[in-house]
Amino acid sequence: LKEEATQYFNKWRNTFNKRLNDLIVPGQPAAYAGPSRQGQGGPRIAYPVDMNMIRRFQPVETTLHSLTVDKRRLLTHAIILMTLSTEHYISYSRLYLLYLASSLHIPAWVLIEEENRVAGGLGKIYKTLWAQQAQEARPSKEHKKKWRPSINPVQVGKTLLAAGLGMIEAAQGMPTLSLPPTPVAHLMGPLGDCETAVGMFFGVNPNRTRVLTFESLTSVVQDGAIIPLHSADMSKLVDPKAIAPEDRRMRLVFCVSGFLMDKDDITTPWKCLGHHNEVLAISWEVDVLEKVGAALDTLLKSKAWPVSVEAMGGKPAMTMLRQQTWPGALMRVSKIVDNAWVMALTKCSKLQQILSDAMIGHIHGERGVTLIGYGLGARAIYLCLSHLMERRLYGMVDSVVLMGAPIAGDAGTWSALKAVVSGRLVNVYSPTDYMLAFASRQTAYHFGVAGLQQIQGVGGVENHDVSDILGAHVHYTSLVPTILRRIGWDDLKDD
Repeated sequence: LKEEATQYFNKWRNTFNKRLNDLIVPGQPAAYAGPSRQGQGGPRIAYPVDMNMIRRFQPVETTLHSLTVDKRRLLTHAIILMTLSTEHYISYSRLYLLYLASSLHIPAWVLIEEENRVAGGLGKIYKTLWAQQAQEARPSKEHKKKWRPSINPVQVGKTLLAAGLGMIEAAQGMPTLSLPPTPVAHLMGPLGDCETAVGMFFGVNPNRTRVLTFESLTSVVQDGAIIPLHSADMSKLVDPKAIAPEDRRMRLVFCVSGFLMDKDDITTPWKCLGHHNEVLAISWEVDVLEKVGAALDTLLKSKAWPVSVEAMGGKPAMTMLRQQTWPGALMRVSKIVDNAWVMALTKCSKLQQILSDAMIGHIHGERGVTLIGYGLGARAIYLCLSHLMERRLYGMVDSVVLMGAPIAGDAGTWSALKAVVSGRLVNVYSPTDYMLAFASRQTAYHFGVAGLQQIQGVGGVENHDVSDILGAHVHYTSLVPTILRRIGWDDLKDD
């Protein structure tokens, strides 16, 4: 796995380096740089030190950090544009930008602001290009994947600058600073003036078959829908072109609920997520998930539950699962949970098909994807990652958070998951989640259950014990905001 993942990363690195070398001007005389601005009134307002970023992304020593604040920010912006000229912004690209920003002493929030400005600018450009294409009514066969440089890069550059690309805005004592139009056009490459390239970046491909539309994918399961959480209209997403330019982002987050106390729980737990990503909630098998939620809630409120918890005497839930010594009072009400749980387990594979097909078909575009889920939703994400691993599809997934996941907890399973996750891979568990253990007793638990234990022996996996706040598995729905804040998620709304 390590060798294959390294080969894929090297392929991305070679593409990136080739693009960078294409833009480097060799042998430029020293006088070209102009006189030093030291002491000549350049912006010297330092950003607060982002210690969390420095810990996670160790800075590389470089003289570039001595540049003025405005130039460092403009350099970061320019590298984002150059990265986009490769026509994708996958997880490797984002990691590179994070290390670059850390080395330039640029806080994470500044990088995020630049990403959002670039995404909004690209959204405006795409909307304009699409309107022009529709007005000209060109046949679909004229859409060409191969891009040729514009014969008028100055005009292209001016269009990009008008959309806010190739410049930094005046803020915090910094002046507006921009690049000349021609360099901006060359930095952006195909994404500067090619409607097809920009559309494919956002997941809108005019040549895509009907098989790979949002509507066709979500038809695999009952009540299937993809719901944007931060748009004015939170109805299901059918046409990716419908997303407003101001709602465009460089990264996506898919959120998957594992059971529902009511239908609003499809979206409610995830409304804590901020606006730095396009946040999409997955609706699937609402009736089945409501039955699971009702079953878990009925068990929690039954007289048998407190008696059984007391009888288990605080033993680790994994121990109870392996010993199969469940209290008699709990066994007498087992059918309340078993029927709904087993039914939902079978539906997880269908949801996995939606997620896998969407990512393999690049329906999210050429952007990195983060996956967050709890309960059976976390299991569907696990199945999706396993499928990506089987297909050897690296670099698509940025970060993953699995909460109370009814999946295997052995090192082999999680090593395979980590191979396809470039960023954070977080396991949220509770060793006293008896409800999850009881529901899992008829499944293959011999390799452990991730939602009940730490994942050991796998580098890069974060374990977070939430037993101090989780009374029962059914409480995950209401605890999502608290858990994400506890694990240090970087895109949450203020309280």
